[in-house]
Amino acid sequence: SASKMQNMQIAKNKEFAKYDYDAHLQILKEFVAKLRSENKLEDKPTVEIFLDDLITFNPEFAQIFLENVQRYTQLMQQALLPEELAQIPERVSRSIQLKLIAPSQLQPIAFRDVNPQKIGKLVKFNSTCTFVSQTIPECAVASFFCERCNSAQHIIVINDAFKPMKMCPQCEEFKQPLVFAGHLSKFNQVKVLVIQEQPDEIPPGATPRVLSCIYKTLPDESASFSVRPGDKLQLTGYLLPTPMQNSVYKLDQIFQIENFSLLNQQTQQIQKSKLKLNKLSGEQLLNKLIKSFAPTIFGNEMPKLACLCSLVGGCAAFSTDISIRANVNLLLIGDPGVSKSQLLKFTSMLSQRGIYISGRGASGAGLTAAVVKIPGMTGFSLEPGALILADSGVCCIDEFDKLLEEDRTAIYEVLEQQTISISKAGINASLNARTTVVSAANPRYSKWDDTKSLKENIDLPEALISRFDLVYVMRDFPDDEKDLQLAEFVAQGHLVQKQDDEVLNLQELKFYLEQCQKVMPKLKPELINRFVDNYVSDRCEKDLATPRALLSQVRLAQAIAKLRLSEYVEEFDIDMARQLIKASEESAVGQKLGEISRKQEPQTASSVVKKLLKENGAMTLKELIKKAKEKGIVAEQVEKVIDRLFQIGAIKEGDDGWELQ
Repeated sequence: SASKMQNMQIAKNKEFAKYDYDAHLQILKEFVAKLRSENKLEDKPTVEIFLDDLITFNPEFAQIFLENVQRYTQLMQQALLPEELAQIPERVSRSIQLKLIAPSQLQPIAFRDVNPQKIGKLVKFNSTCTFVSQTIPECAVASFFCERCNSAQHIIVINDAFKPMKMCPQCEEFKQPLVFAGHLSKFNQVKVLVIQEQPDEIPPGATPRVLSCIYKTLPDESASFSVRPGDKLQLTGYLLPTPMQNSVYKLDQIFQIENFSLLNQQTQQIQKSKLKLNKLSGEQLLNKLIKSFAPTIFGNEMPKLACLCSLVGGCAAFSTDISIRANVNLLLIGDPGVSKSQLLKFTSMLSQRGIYISGRGASGAGLTAAVVKIPGMTGFSLEPGALILADSGVCCIDEFDKLLEEDRTAIYEVLEQQTISISKAGINASLNARTTVVSAANPRYSKWDDTKSLKENIDLPEALISRFDLVYVMRDFPDDEKDLQLAEFVAQGHLVQKQDDEVLNLQELKFYLEQCQKVMPKLKPELINRFVDNYVSDRCEKDLATPRALLSQVRLAQAIAKLRLSEYVEEFDIDMARQLIKASEESAVGQKLGEISRKQEPQTASSVVKKLLKENGAMTLKELIKKAKEKGIVAEQVEKVIDRLFQIGAIKEGDDGWELQ
């Protein structure tokens, strides 16, 4: 056993012997000299070192560098300094900030593989940012000045356990205290990030891992640092062994970020799909997009098109005193088992900043923001909730009716004003929440009751429902032909099938929708009257037609134009927006949601009365009621339409009865 212990000790000595810092410093100086001779080092505050060049220069040493990044980064900074500054701690000069560019051979690892075994080693992995702090000054080199002998002491600050010098070592007999010299000290600009494991990497039944990170902002990017909570990042860096308070045996895991990038998984191959779609007409293009959206779900063409409109949105309008949102909010209400949850999950997958939450699993603070105390910082800070994390994205809320009423009130402001106002723990703030909300709920009696009215079936306040641009009632009708098609579709789904060339895959559809979001279609002046006439007509015959309905119609027409990658809103887009709205209204009265086609809209009380007056001229009220009854319009509706048309000046009362203006 003694010989075995001796062999283990020899192996450990060999392991430590490879870290010859003096010899490796000389190698780094030779490497820096080579880079300068090749003009690869620019005279900037930030020096970029490509580790691929180091691997080419000395592969064996590069491997040692990647296993102990923290120490060799300090040596690299020392090698970059001129000789006259070599005796002064390297970071006092304030002239060099090092940025390491990871080697191309470094492959991303799983979030859960970033464990204590990776301490000090350069790693790369993907994550989601949940918190970004303000810029915090961090003392890297503390400088002290003696007023008696005019000497300066520079101490490198390694961690928070640093204790400042109190007495001058040269004037110790006089007990001369040292004065902290802030103008000679070196401070880094640090941001604290909290990252979380991505949902697709979490094992079944496990909770997402969370990790605190430190990023030292570079001098030329301190004002352009653009990471927001909810961004998906690819981080490159190493774990720092940070001792915990009151313990020398336990270490806290802090990740030092050397470099980061926003995740963009699109490839050049995907761009070819855009060219194929441009050759299709409006109806063909929409039908292809609908087939590509959740292809494993049978039917539901109109709700799928509504989800696509929510993903691309309309165009925001701004003025000096008000801003009009561009988001298309959607509410799906339906019987159990009609694929509402699957539509929501697929919608969140297609959004770059998509979040899916469900019912009682969300609270008011979880939806908006919570006041928390971040470790290592003074005071309180706001931790964003789902609606803020999904800013400029989509937040899908399933089981919307199961939310508590006090938690649901937090969504009112987001749906219309696109902000969240917080007043907690002395923090008063108005946070951006430009989030599209796509929700799903069950009827009040679990299944839709035809004997009840719309308000009685929907267990939600009318003020909340009016904030949604579209409300679809998804119902399960017994239909022999449809049931046969559904059964065949489900049965074939269990067979091994090849990729359908007529359907875009997830990445292609995601890329195409990103291109659609960049388009800002304009309204032609001659089409403004279409929106005005439609709104006036709706006000005459609908009780719930509000100014919000007019804005919803404009947003939907812009969204359809975006899906076609069109620079202008056309007649086709307005017709499709009207058909979407009409389909949502018909869904509540038992009609089936059909496929995309430019069908003629069903007759309404207002259109019937106008048509009768146009064909027959002046008519008395009794004649109008009699003729309208033949077309299925009751007397009460006719009287109501006559009053509204008269109020807006569409008709007038003459000697022979009512006639058009």
